[in-house]
Amino acid sequence: MKSYNDVENMNKNDCLFCNIVLNKVHCYKIFENDIVLAFLDISPVSKGHILIITKEHYDTYLDMDSLQSSDYFKYVNIIVKLVKNKLNCDGISLLINIGKDAGQEIMHQHVHLIPKWNNKNFIYKEIFFNKKNIDIDNNYFLEIKNLFK
Repeated sequence: MKSYNDVENMNKNDCLFCNIVLNKVHCYKIFENDIVLAFLDISPVSKGHILIITKEHYDTYLDMDSLQSSDYFKYVNIIVKLVKNKLNCDGISLLINIGKDAGQEIMHQHVHLIPKWNNKNFIYKEIFFNKKNIDIDNNYFLEIKNLFK
């Protein structure tokens, strides 16, 4: 697997998340370092729905070794705590889809971080088969992003 710095030389030029990492595609960044990039999902299923991606390209979680996974989840943990603090949500769901049959739409490792507020009737099926659960516009993205300044 090539490193983040070699992404442009990979046959992954069509990978949306690689292009986001390379700043070729705009996103609303929440957190970034050498290992991860966290940004707002453009089709959020709840307020503050965030994607946490690896900067290095891995098709799925299974392509990471234990050290890479450990480094990645160290920052997932930091981001979860940051989101809980900033959004004051009642709960958070973390979701990883591994492979297209599991619902992975973009073949680049990522975790969905989905904040929850007093929603006892939350059903995963409704979220992933009816993606437009909340109204969004540019103000939505700016409002959430500004919480993380």
